[in-house]
Amino acid sequence: MNCKPGDLAYIIHAMCPQNLGRVVEVVRDAGDHWLLGHMWVVRAFSPLQVVTERGGYTFQSEFADTPDAWLRPIAGLPVEAEEGAEVVA
Repeated sequence: MNCKPGDLAYIIHAMCPQNLGRVVEVVRDAGDHWLLGHMWVVRAFSPLQVVTERGGYTFQSEFADTPDAWLRPIAGLPVEAEEGAEVVA
């Protein structure tokens, strides 16, 4: 799996192109989808465009179920590790 609850992640694949590159917070496990694999409930900082599985209707929501494979976690050093880090130019 790419993500875990509490992670911030970029959306790297989406049914709605306007969601690409958006930053979301991984909230909780949403189980496994028969085709898309492991899913997460994610929360966006402004509404995402969401497509229904049945019928393909779209609506806006702060929360969406998103496949793990469609997310790229935003990695970084913990704050404690950054304090002593040396910047090399």
